[in-house]
Amino acid sequence: MKKSIKGRSWYRSKALIFSAALVAGISFGIVGIVVYDFLSDKSDTEEPKVFEPIQVQGVTPSVSSLPKNFPLDFPTYPGSEVKNSWAVQGETKEGISVLWESGDSVQKVANFFKIQLPKSGWSIKSSFEKSGGYTISFEKSGTTGFIGITAGEANLSQISVTIGLPIGG
Repeated sequence: MKKSIKGRSWYRSKALIFSAALVAGISFGIVGIVVYDFLSDKSDTEEPKVFEPIQVQGVTPSVSSLPKNFPLDFPTYPGSEVKNSWAVQGETKEGISVLWESGDSVQKVANFFKIQLPKSGWSIKSSFEKSGGYTISFEKSGTTGFIGITAGEANLSQISVTIGLPIGG
């Protein structure tokens, strides 16, 4: 009798291991397909428009140093310097990213955005601080995005703004 119970237990554990391996294999296959579809070019007729990064040294943020469709009502940190900016157009949204640097503290920069975003009509959806860095997500009329503020080299604060603009909106 013991042998029969032990035998069933052995088969159950082998079946369980086989089932787990099968589920893991299927999961990896699905993830592989999703990643392949995301990274591959699905369009035979038109590729997404990618704009080259703009390198601007020593310039205070202004409309002329930002991507063309950067929202004019979005607050920019006073005295900060644009380091990089770029835009990518997808099917339903245009993605814009801008990186600034400032000599002010991360805390001071974060406080500026927490005050100025609502004053400019932008809703703050979330805001959190971790390890001295801040992340703020925001929204206004279908335009969404987030700000990342961290300490960079040479005691400079880095301000990264990423915005998703609806196309045709």
